Amino acid sequence: MGRIEWIDKPLHSKIRASIPIATVDLLVVYKHGLLLMLRNNEPAKNLWFIPGGRILLGEPLEEAVRRILEKEARLTPIKIEKKALCPTSGLTTTTSQYSTV
Repeated sequence: MGRIEWIDKPLHSKIRASIPIATVDLLVVYKHGLLLMLRNNEPAKNLWFIPGGRILLGEPLEEAVRRILEKEARLTPIKIEKKALCPTSGLTTTTSQYSTV
């Protein structure tokens, strides 16, 4: 078996910075309203945002939506619809209808 060699930290950082990160943003609709959340932490503390986050390696999109919505808003989606594509990468943005947990 071949020998494993590690790259140095600066090169690793440069490689990581050039790799796109798959994310999903959620437009959560309920009774004709859109869910906005107020950030409690930096960065952007005290600013409004829509829930979203990174898609984990190998994670299906719908599982990412469920995980992120549960983690950030303690909600469970009852319907997930893909609504838009990111024009540069082809990733999808979703909307969700939800019920409380």
